[in-house]
Amino acid sequence: MVQTWAFVILAVVAAQDDISSQRFWPGSHDRAADWIGQIADKVLRGMSGLGFGVLQCFQKQTSLITEDFIQTNLDGNPLFIREDMPFPQSQELLDTFTADLVNHRTSEDLVSAELFKTVLAMAGEGVRDLTFAEGPAAKVANQMFNATKVDGVFEKVPEKFRGVFWMKGNAVGEELAVLQYGKWFEEEQKLLVPMAPYMWGWPAGKPTDAPAGGLMYGDFTGGGALVLLKDGKKQAGTFSWIYGPCPSGKVCEEGSDDLTYAQLQAHVGGDLRKMSANIKDLFPFMPDIAEHVTGEFTLEEVPGSSGYKFFRRINWGLGSCHPAETGSYDLVKIIDSNGHPIEPEYSEFIKYMGDVPLYVWTGFTQPLV
Repeated sequence: MVQTWAFVILAVVAAQDDISSQRFWPGSHDRAADWIGQIADKVLRGMSGLGFGVLQCFQKQTSLITEDFIQTNLDGNPLFIREDMPFPQSQELLDTFTADLVNHRTSEDLVSAELFKTVLAMAGEGVRDLTFAEGPAAKVANQMFNATKVDGVFEKVPEKFRGVFWMKGNAVGEELAVLQYGKWFEEEQKLLVPMAPYMWGWPAGKPTDAPAGGLMYGDFTGGGALVLLKDGKKQAGTFSWIYGPCPSGKVCEEGSDDLTYAQLQAHVGGDLRKMSANIKDLFPFMPDIAEHVTGEFTLEEVPGSSGYKFFRRINWGLGSCHPAETGSYDLVKIIDSNGHPIEPEYSEFIKYMGDVPLYVWTGFTQPLV
């Protein structure tokens, strides 16, 4: 979600430099370029509206995971990836689910040959080892819940964040996500969620009512997935969710402190000392100045939704200033903590997907040893 939207901002940079969308992202078309140009215009207008206050924007954005937290809770190790989870996913269960899916393929088969060259430059050679498979939306959603429901982990994650969530209105090609395969720190009110198989669900096609007319679907979907996952191991990302009282001006009830508000950061390679919502970290081949193009992301519970619906606010800008809200969507729970569909949201999602399958990251071309 973070990396894919950062990819959109990278397209914005390209658009501002009059680099054609075809060169930047093979297979994109004029309408996508026009839409990206509108995003760029919004960011630039927001920055100009800050006046002299823009000077504070040159403060570097930093990780919200403190050194004290790392020393106290992680034995001083700032790197947290899937293999650092206290209990692993069941490989037998993953294999069973994967065998029940279709259209098994590798990363190279996920996108066009031309685009794969671009992805290799961004994600590295390790991305070649990832495998994917697809199935009907209902089946995949159920598999995602069960594949990430790990004893010793699941019951410690707050109930509000167990289940399967629909990224409703997300204009990039991402549909489902789970947070329940993460490590919860009760005293600090923090959740660390490393990328793992069956954690993310992408559309293998374009739903009829896809946001923004589906402009960011197709090759954008596969490319975004691969940039997010990288090698699926030590280079893969980890998300941190830092909870606290809901501030004013947000969707959640001001002052509420029952996990109604969180700041979200991404950490490439699981390095919690660094937050990776800037273009340089996400795409190392970019010039150093790209590190100043940054994002800010929050989770805000919709009042009265019983923890089933959140607003995922996305703001972009420069440095520590993020005046342009672009790409926000609703995070809606469709499967509850018991694995049961939540209505009418579940049926709405199934109707939205229609006959478009979902695909998931299933593992690697070679078994882990």
